[in-house]
Amino acid sequence: MKRDFDYIRELLLKYEEDKSDLVLIPQTLDGDRKEFHHVQLLCDANLMVQVSDSAYRLTSGGHEFTAAIQDESTWQNIKAEAGDSASLETLHDIVSTRQRNPLLKKEVEGFLGNKAMYNLIVLDCNWKDGSRETIDSKRFLESPYTSNELIDTFPYNSQAKLDELKRYPCLFMNEGTENQLAHAGEIRNISHSDGNMISFEYTLYNDIAPIPNYSILKKKNSFGISDEFEFRRKHWALKQANLFRSLLSLHPVRKGPQVFEIDRYPKINHGLVSVMMPFKRELDPVFGTIMEAAEVKGLEAMRVDGIWEQDAIIRDIVNLIDRSSIVVCDCTGKNPNVFYELGIAHTLGRKVVMITQNEDDIPFDLKHLRYISYLNNGEGRNELEQDLLQVLNPEPL
Repeated sequence: MKRDFDYIRELLLKYEEDKSDLVLIPQTLDGDRKEFHHVQLLCDANLMVQVSDSAYRLTSGGHEFTAAIQDESTWQNIKAEAGDSASLETLHDIVSTRQRNPLLKKEVEGFLGNKAMYNLIVLDCNWKDGSRETIDSKRFLESPYTSNELIDTFPYNSQAKLDELKRYPCLFMNEGTENQLAHAGEIRNISHSDGNMISFEYTLYNDIAPIPNYSILKKKNSFGISDEFEFRRKHWALKQANLFRSLLSLHPVRKGPQVFEIDRYPKINHGLVSVMMPFKRELDPVFGTIMEAAEVKGLEAMRVDGIWEQDAIIRDIVNLIDRSSIVVCDCTGKNPNVFYELGIAHTLGRKVVMITQNEDDIPFDLKHLRYISYLNNGEGRNELEQDLLQVLNPEPL
């Protein structure tokens, strides 16, 4: 069965409106085969997940994707950008890129007007925000670096035409193909003097880091640059390429985890302490001590065995860590699961409190971090509670 992107969008908008969260699709009904097929495509793209034989739900990425394509014109633009032969994963990547990357955020918002072209200025100078530079008019929009059609459209002796160039972003480059730095920005003012010089004022985009020329050289075709010699010639060109997309191609968007999902925007409960420890009966009193210390501080301590929200335990663990303000990890016994969870907590930027009955159970590469040693007896757990009261303080909002 051929996939239908518009039908997929229709399904997503319908599912988003359904407050029950679960989507029920009996696989035996002929009328549901088209829907079932497209739901499978959504699952393959990690936009939905199957929770039982006939029940599905949107993932966090699915909710975000649906929110991003609600506007009809935005949806049409995304489809046009993806092309006729694109997969659903391609559409998802385009939406994710637009949401995550500040370069494309400028583009989506229509910042600076037309992005189908950009100015390229190559000089041997120190580009500084808010400065003024000049260039010989003989090096302005010259062939073959600018098309003849654009050369005729923007003559240097027409102030009105020069002013139109301010609509387009600009890449300010230094001559060379190695470590010289290029800067993205825009032209603020431009004029042709009585002589043969063109003067211009410019500003740089502070939120876009300078780019070494060798990186641009590797992707020169995406920048509309066909000849390497252009990197070594002082000139001003007008390129028929999307500057922001070309810059984005130098910095691919990092993909999220494949084994589990995390929300793009953290939903931290600053009153929640998650506890990662081996599931051993002898450690239950230790967990009780952690719960008591948390309660004194006005917090709630929770282990993953106290919840059941997902169809896979790893999702429950990750969701618990992600929602927590503090993660207590008991390293006693060098339990590999605990160290895996500790790594997730560090990666997500949570405050981690390590405790152990044996200092040798703390790996060498974690020894430099603060940890609490305790004995698993009445007196030892009382001391552990006092130590925990000193550190169970959520990070400020």
